[in-house]
Amino acid sequence: MERWEDALVIEREVYEKSVQMCKLDGYETLASGLNLCSTLVALKKFEEARPFLRKLIGRSRRALGPEHINTLRLRRAYAEAFFSDDAASAGELREAVTTLEELDALARRVYGEGHAYRLNIYASLKTARKKLAGVENVRETPPPAGAPVQRTF
Repeated sequence: MERWEDALVIEREVYEKSVQMCKLDGYETLASGLNLCSTLVALKKFEEARPFLRKLIGRSRRALGPEHINTLRLRRAYAEAFFSDDAASAGELREAVTTLEELDALARRVYGEGHAYRLNIYASLKTARKKLAGVENVRETPPPAGAPVQRTF
């Protein structure tokens, strides 16, 4: 049984305690922020997750470095917050694909071709590319002239 709303309440509390007890850019605070963002994305609270992820990514790059696995995880979560959003624009999906392409290349170099997390990034990249292709295909192929308009209510 999934209890994402309950998890969200707990993860907000854990994050707030981490901020109080640890540094804002401490490992524990960044890890609890990642957990919180993962739940926000699972609950489709993309408008809250994306700006929070941008802040966490900047802190993680400074504190842990751009190649640290948690920095990569935050960047992947940021991309996921776009490609999981049915309302994402083609531009946002392109940004997600570009981010995942960068992460895939970085993970290959740092962790190796067969590393489990690199394979997760690649799976996300395939999903994002598929979604982008669908959005671009829909926008590039207008209905034929005189075609009846279908309405969904």
